[in-house]
Amino acid sequence: WGPNRLEDLNTKDVIMEHPDIGELNIALHYETTGRLGKDSDANFAAARSDTEYFCENYFGHPNYYKIDGRPVLFIYIARYLNHVGALEQALLTMRSEAA
Repeated sequence: WGPNRLEDLNTKDVIMEHPDIGELNIALHYETTGRLGKDSDANFAAARSDTEYFCENYFGHPNYYKIDGRPVLFIYIARYLNHVGALEQALLTMRSEAA
């Protein structure tokens, strides 16, 4: 996944804009190891730019899944980020960008 790659374009431009989407809510599943790296030197610049992209392209959509008005983002392999001591920084980065 990445901005303007096939998965992004299909989700954003086809699924989210389909005339039959109705009441269906969509949430993104963010693959941390593919975007941030696999070690304690995770690339938080990617987390910042990716979250900014989510805010601009997904979170404001009426069919984006929200809890208490806040967009939901599923984070894949959060346990690995926790193991290398990078989870808190990744979450802080994403939350500050989405605020």
